[in-house]
This record gives sequence, C-alpha cells and structure tokens, in this order.
Amino acid sequence: MTEQLTRHGTVDQIVYRWSPRSLTGKRGVGPVATSLDADALRVWDGRLGKLVWATGDDEETRPEQGFVFFAAGEQYGLLRKIPVADDEGRAGSTLAHVLICRALTTPEALGLTYWEDWTGDAAELPEDGVLPALDGPELGRWAEYGLYQLRERVAQLPPEALTRLLGAVLENPVDDLTVTAAGAAPLELVCALADILGEAPGRPWTFATHESADTAADLPRVVFLAGNQFSTRGSARRRVRLDTAAVAPAAASPVVAAIVTRYLRSGVDGVARLRPPEPLSGPKSVAAWAKGIQYAPGVLADAADLLRRMIDGGLTETELQVVVSGRIDEHLVAAVGRLPDSTLVRAAGTHAGTKTAQDLARRAVHELAVRVATGRLAPETRLDETGLVFDERLIVSVLGQEGLLPTGTAGLAGFLRAVGRFGGLSHGGKLALTHGVEEIPAANLLHWLDRTDDIDPAIATHVLAVLTERKQSSRDRRDALDVFLNRHGLVQAVTRLAPVDQEPAVRHFAALVEIALGKSATRARTMAEVLERLGPEPAPALLRALWRAASRGRARRLVEQRIATLYFRSNDVAGPPAAGRRTW
Repeated sequence: MTEQLTRHGTVDQIVYRWSPRSLTGKRGVGPVATSLDADALRVWDGRLGKLVWATGDDEETRPEQGFVFFAAGEQYGLLRKIPVADDEGRAGSTLAHVLICRALTTPEALGLTYWEDWTGDAAELPEDGVLPALDGPELGRWAEYGLYQLRERVAQLPPEALTRLLGAVLENPVDDLTVTAAGAAPLELVCALADILGEAPGRPWTFATHESADTAADLPRVVFLAGNQFSTRGSARRRVRLDTAAVAPAAASPVVAAIVTRYLRSGVDGVARLRPPEPLSGPKSVAAWAKGIQYAPGVLADAADLLRRMIDGGLTETELQVVVSGRIDEHLVAAVGRLPDSTLVRAAGTHAGTKTAQDLARRAVHELAVRVATGRLAPETRLDETGLVFDERLIVSVLGQEGLLPTGTAGLAGFLRAVGRFGGLSHGGKLALTHGVEEIPAANLLHWLDRTDDIDPAIATHVLAVLTERKQSSRDRRDALDVFLNRHGLVQAVTRLAPVDQEPAVRHFAALVEIALGKSATRARTMAEVLERLGPEPAPALLRALWRAASRGRARRLVEQRIATLYFRSNDVAGPPAAGRRTW
C-alpha cells in the first residue's frame, strides 16, 4: 500500500498561518515555513490558493480539522487545516500544514490523516522558516498504520449513507460531487469508495472533508461541506444530500445495497473481486459492470461467499433461491476450493437438506481429503466433526476421482508435473504414488526411471521402495531383469539421483538388484550372466550392491573376483587367476 511513498524518497512540506510578513513577502495568511526553495514555493503558493483556508465552526463546538487531498499536474498534495485566531487574537484565521510529493495514492492519503506530526496551533516554527524534507518510507509506515485504523471505523458507517453515496457516484462516475449531510464521516466514506471501486490511473479519489462552499475552481473530486446547506450560487459539480431518501440509478440499484452490505461485513478483501476491471466512464459501463458481478439482481457473483453463508445460515431469501436453483453449479467446484478448513468441516457434516447442500457436502469431503493428502490442512482442523474417518481408503478414493492418481507411465509424467500439490512428496503424495503404480509392471517403471531426466529423487526412491515390497511373478521378474541388464544396471538413472555420494547410490542399486534379481542373486549362474551383461567395468556402487545381494557362496566369490580384477586393472597390476580355480 505504501509503494508510492516508498518509491519517492522524500516528501516536502509547507506551513501556512497568519504572519506580518510571510515567506512570499506578504502580510496575512501565507507560507511561514517550508522545505522548498524559493522558486518552488512560489509555484506551490499559486497552486494552493484558497485550499489552505479552514472553515470556521460554531463557537460552541470544538474547531474541526479539515483535510484536502489534491492533484497538481503530476504532483500530489495532502493538507490539514484548522481554524485559529491570528496574532492579534481575532478569529477567522487558519493554520494549514501541506505535504507535497510526486506520487500519492488515495489509500496513502487517507492513512496519513492519522500522522501525529501535523503542525498544531501551539507549534513553534523555525525562525528562519526552513523545514526539513520528510522521509517517504517513514510516512509510508504511518499511512499503513492510519489506513488500518480508518478501516476499523469504516465498518461502523451507516449503511444508508454509504448506499446513497455509492449510488450517486454510479449515476455518472466521471462527475465531481459535493456532499452534505449532518454528522457525515467524510474520511470513512471516501475510504469506502476507494475500497469498493478502486482508483483509475491518474484519477485518484481526491477529497476535501470540511469546506464552506463548492463554487471555487479546481476543487477535489469529492467535496464535503461543513454545513448542511449548499451555496445558493450555481456550481458545475453534482450535489448530493446523504440525509434524504433517493433512488440509485436503475442500472446499479440492485447491486448497490448488496455491495455495501458485503463491504461493511467483510471489508476491503470482501469486495476486491468485485472492482471494475476498467475505469467506469458512464451509465453504460456501470450497467455492464453491475450485470457482470451478479448472479441475479442483488445477489453478488461470488459462489464462495454464498456457500459460506449458506453453511452458516446467513443467506437472504433471494440469495437462497439463487443457490438452490442450481444457477451457480458451474462455479461450485472452484468456490469449494476457496472455503476455509473450518467451513468445509461444517459443510461436510451436512447430510440432509437441498440437493445443493448435499452436493456441497460431497465436494467438501473431497476437498478436505485432497488437503489431507497434500499437507494443506491446518493442524487445528477437527476432521472428527464431519462424522467421517479420513483414512487411506477414503483419501485414495478421492484422489482417484480428482484425477490425482497416476495411471500408467504416461500418467506418472503428469503426476510429476502436479507433484507440487503434494509439497514435494507428503503422506498423501506417497499414497497417491503407491496406489498409482500398483498396476504398472516393474519393467515399465524401471524403463521410465531410466529415461526420465527430471525425476525428484524422493519420488524415485519411493517408487523403488514400492517395487521392492511388491510380490512379482517370475515373468515380471524376468522382464525387469532384461531392462536392468539392457540399460546397464540403470547406472545413468542412479547417477542422476546420487551424482556425488556413494552411499545413496549403493542403496538405489541395492533396490534395483532386489527388484530385478530377488533371491536369484544368490545363484552363481545368474550372477555370472549379470556380470557378463554389465560389461567389463560396472559402477563400483553397483558391484557393492551385487556383493551384498549375493550373500555368500560362489555367487559372492564371482562378484569379489570382478571387484579384484577392476582393482588390479586400475593400478596396472596383473589380476588374479580366473574364477573357478581353487584360489579363494
């Protein structure tokens, strides 16, 4: 939110009050202190004009501060002003503090109204009139804090006032407005407009919160009058009374009340998805936008919100009719995915009611199972409140229905692309992988491991673990052995999985030997064939795995013979006699 203030390192300031001789050489209200140079001050003094003049209040009430957020060319300013007495004690003067920067958003301006260093009536200003430039990031932090405080107060706005103002804006969004109402909350109302409609590039929601009239030129976009009466002089601005009954335009009236209700209930996040994608330029664009964000007149097009409130019993009769009519069926799946865990648990426990409620319960169970499998379920979630047991059988069934179980080696490739949903390889990911490879022959899986370059080592390790536990027929074992030998012991695959460390490589080869040879690794004839097919120089880690699998007897001696031969050869020494002679 503080992007603009943070991007522009410093913010300039000017203080206005009565002086016998201001920094511009004039007697009366004028600039008395600033961080600007003389030339820049003269430019800004001409721009500010009468904006710095505070509006006086009844003597019986405390003087009210006014804020003005305005644009001046490619620069922006925010000023705070209060009515004060001049140096001779006469009422009707003003004290104004102006902040100036190259960019300022409406949310930042609203938040800065909470800044604690606005110049007060008793403030002592430097005699030379020189003020320091302010730190932009520091003001940005104040803006963020202030906006949070302001939004806390926005929730207390009278719905009628906000509904009337939003409806007036939507009559023609390009008009400048003057607003009057007894007891209005200007900052909160502007905050609501900016939150609901957003701000178009180059046209923020500039505002003045406490003015005496609206007839001057170059006033901000929304002006709030201090009194409850408009000036008798004409104005090009559209004037709106918030304390009188009025009807919003036909194009927007069904949606205005629904938006206001949603905003006051859920805040800025609740309406973020409803904001116009492009600036509203007139009644036609308002009508198109209003139609696009509704399922039906007055029912906002957010299935997740409707479902959440349906579960909590908070739907209006109109909203309930839209939900149970099936008009939002096409949005149901995506909406369920956005519901929080606690809401899903309540939905999953619903076993009666309308067809929509029952469908929602089924989909809630599916979503909870997927979250369990993918490690996305919050630890505090109480699944027992659903009345269901989320065991392996249920989770695997749901993963299959959701298309998350790999089928065939082609499906494994798709599983790899989606494995991020399982947090790398969570408990659910292992379940999915285990059940997904159950029907895939070991030979196919070994071939897949050898030719797939981007396998996560955790996935490959789990596939190998599954295969070592599987009971294989003699034919499956022979096919797996053919792949193992034709692919040179899958040495390339193991090198990708364990490119440096030998111990992980030995474990991978040991699993491959178990899968391809099983108990036949203890047979000398089988071991001799394997060693011959593997070539003259098998990988050392593979020989270690074969040596372990051979266990004892002649099969192990054959492996030891190959190890010794390779050792002597690597050191240019004649090897021992051929295996078969009684030398061991």
